[in-house]
Amino acid sequence: ACADPATGIDGGPGRTPPADTTTPPRVVSQVDIVTTAEPLVVGTSRALVAQARAADGTSLNAAITWASSDTTVARVTPQGVVVGRTPGRTTISAVAGLGRGEVAVTVVPVPVARVELSR
Repeated sequence: ACADPATGIDGGPGRTPPADTTTPPRVVSQVDIVTTAEPLVVGTSRALVAQARAADGTSLNAAITWASSDTTVARVTPQGVVVGRTPGRTTISAVAGLGRGEVAVTVVPVPVARVELSR
């Protein structure tokens, strides 16, 4: 008998070499971010949730790295908590493997509660 050229395994006369049963690792191809569209007030925070997914949409357990495109407007912690710093707009991104997700965050000033005029 001759060995299978792909595996080098000799299956013996009339035998088929064993099939490769290993499952290839799944690769993250996208990251979904869940948030609200409401503006963030300066000095407040909001937790974002990210989910890594394979190309077929299957959820994967993967480490997420967070970043802000403008940390003067808002910063983001390694846990995905966004903190408003100054009024403006920034993009928060979440990256895992080959996948990336982005969400726009608008930071607004602290609202004025009351204005009093005196004579």
